[in-house]
Amino acid sequence: MGPSGRAIGGKPATRRKSSSSDTSTGPAKPHVAWATTEITAVQVAIFATPLGWLGLVGQSQFVSRLTIGQPSANAVRQEVVQHLDDFVEADWNPEVRQLLERYAVGQRVDFSKVAIDVAATTEFRRAIIRATRAIEHGQTVSYGELASRAGRPRAARAVGTAMSSNRIPIIIPCHRVLASNGLGGYSAARGLEFKKRLLELEGGQ
Repeated sequence: MGPSGRAIGGKPATRRKSSSSDTSTGPAKPHVAWATTEITAVQVAIFATPLGWLGLVGQSQFVSRLTIGQPSANAVRQEVVQHLDDFVEADWNPEVRQLLERYAVGQRVDFSKVAIDVAATTEFRRAIIRATRAIEHGQTVSYGELASRAGRPRAARAVGTAMSSNRIPIIIPCHRVLASNGLGGYSAARGLEFKKRLLELEGGQ
């Protein structure tokens, strides 16, 4: 939980679907790194933005999932429990939350130094993630171009698959990756409508 021991909105931090004690170590400043082991209990910060309700999920300083564009806090919880058996609801990483809040109101934000958990992914997918995170605010690339940047110029289809399974949208800005003949797909909440909104927010579409 955060240093105040309170969740966003003034409610006490709450463990979901478990009665075990909270072993979290509190927020830490994000840095460039790959998580390789589970360190603390999974925590979820749920908060409202102009882009809808967001759920920031992670352990220690590592972000492992971001739920976006939900209509309510309960909708975020319902989405999170589809992927996690046990988590603590708390303002666990306020630095990253504040970056997302700034982004949601249209500010230019650099998420490239936010630490993310990609321990379970392949080296090829990590290369795609690195190339995606290097796409600058307001810029877009095609699936084929991103494949080339990741060192696999013939793997445009694999890039599309990686983008569709992205667990950390915005921080890994898959919305900036487009098909050669249009927007392409978007698997986060509200689909292509939300992808277009993000691009318009950045002035890139």
